[in-house]
Amino acid sequence: MNIKPEIIDSELNYLIPPEIKNDEFYTAIQKICREEDIQTVLEIGSSSGGGSTEAFVTGLRENPHNPKLFCMEVSKTRFAELKKIYEKDDFVKCYNVSSISLEKFPEKSEVIDFYRSTQNNLRLYPLEQVLGWLEQDIEYVKKSGVADNGIQKIKQENSIEYFDLVLIDGSEFTGSAELDEVYGAKYILLDDIETFKNYQSHSKLLTDNNYILIAENKHIRNGYSIFKKVSEAESYSFDNEVTEQLLVKNLVKPGMTVFDVGSNVGDYSILFSKIVGAKGQVYALEAANRT
Repeated sequence: MNIKPEIIDSELNYLIPPEIKNDEFYTAIQKICREEDIQTVLEIGSSSGGGSTEAFVTGLRENPHNPKLFCMEVSKTRFAELKKIYEKDDFVKCYNVSSISLEKFPEKSEVIDFYRSTQNNLRLYPLEQVLGWLEQDIEYVKKSGVADNGIQKIKQENSIEYFDLVLIDGSEFTGSAELDEVYGAKYILLDDIETFKNYQSHSKLLTDNNYILIAENKHIRNGYSIFKKVSEAESYSFDNEVTEQLLVKNLVKPGMTVFDVGSNVGDYSILFSKIVGAKGQVYALEAANRT
């Protein structure tokens, strides 16, 4: 492992204790990874692998769909430890990259404006220190020799259009740009929603009709949230029989064969087809020829 002299003293080279460790966010990550139908998982900000990475790996080991976990860590020191810990897990793919390009880092003025205008946990630190962190992150990417645009690199190398599950927990300053890169994922997990990192991403997803908030706690460290993409079936509805539609959405599963006896104009047939998907079948039966 070669570390250039100009970045040897960077705090990014220090090994740090894991933050997401044996708390409710850690448990939620494990549960999703173990139980959900997912194939591709991206962790932005793996550090040395002792926290959220551990939750991902232990959950994914039990998932019958054999998902792959793509870990991203910009620090050379932390990456070396990460790679060593999980070298025997073939489904874990580690990348020593910056998630985004330097051009997508925020300007100092953006951070200053956020710091001064928003009630956020960065105010626990002097503004000069926060701006020092921003400069340090930018300088590390510039001088460490790591590749940037890491998210795009992983997508291209593995023919991934949308990840199934993403954790955004990298640099304090890149969460918004990272959300743009991974938008469309089935699950989006945000850490540090009370700081610059994911404050705006959390607010954006709360007002996004394509996502629903399924878990949140602003009081664990700097807060976390979990969003799930609304499926086509979940978003489809018609004006009447609301209770019956909810029952259908709970009972009918992807891949089923469904008979809609007395389908009328086909409202339920359309709903069934959206739920069962390409691997299912819907038979719509209607006696009247004018409906």
